[in-house]
Amino acid sequence: MIWLIRKLNTSESHSDFPETVRLGGVMVRKKWLVLSVVLVMAGLIVASFGNASREVTTSLGDTKQSELNVLSIGDNYTKGQKLVLGISPGQEWYWYADTTDEFKVGGDYIELVPVNVTIIDPYEQSTKLEAEYRVVEGTQDLALFIVKVHHKSDGLSLKIFNNTWSVGNNTYTGEYLDEYLYGQCVIGGTVNVDGFYNVTVTLMGPPIPPTRLYLYKYRAEMVKDQWFLIPTGGVTVVAGCAVWVWAARTRPQKKHTGLKK
Repeated sequence: MIWLIRKLNTSESHSDFPETVRLGGVMVRKKWLVLSVVLVMAGLIVASFGNASREVTTSLGDTKQSELNVLSIGDNYTKGQKLVLGISPGQEWYWYADTTDEFKVGGDYIELVPVNVTIIDPYEQSTKLEAEYRVVEGTQDLALFIVKVHHKSDGLSLKIFNNTWSVGNNTYTGEYLDEYLYGQCVIGGTVNVDGFYNVTVTLMGPPIPPTRLYLYKYRAEMVKDQWFLIPTGGVTVVAGCAVWVWAARTRPQKKHTGLKK
């Protein structure tokens, strides 16, 4: 396509047919050639949008809930399902918030409560995470802020992003979970093997248990919402090619400008 556009700009018009351009020994009207290029390019762009996919997560409705003030919970999972852990913070966890220099918003440091999370898979391997709960300003409530990854196992696939930042003269780097549900950061990953997964949660500091633990099951699949754009783009490309073929086979008629007798 780029070659055709350059050809239009650099080729000389035929002296008898000023609105034509010679391509490969064939004279083609410029306007039909331009229309052909536009249709083909538009069709390719439309088809590419139709091929785009996104992940859709659906709850399987099988939620496991722990007893009050316990440190662990477990459930059976099937390969491909998403394991998501929910934590109701323990009473007075906010008293153990630490003002860390790793994170700050608008120049103010964030008060965080770090919580250790260990997930044991059927291979008996451990995924070790550190969930940072943020103290909601002006309240005694906590909300999940970010999840550090300390160790990964073969039984659980994690979406991870690497982050490096500087505060003052200090530079920090680390791996963090990139798992979100409905726009909210969550603790979890995709199960790689059928079996029982056990989760243990402990507060870093005094061993105050969470109020409750929850294990959720989700199914994630890739969907193409705009799939109908693929045939639409294909039809547009075919139309562009048809215009090109028609323009190449249609010879322009020479205009006679002689004086009438």
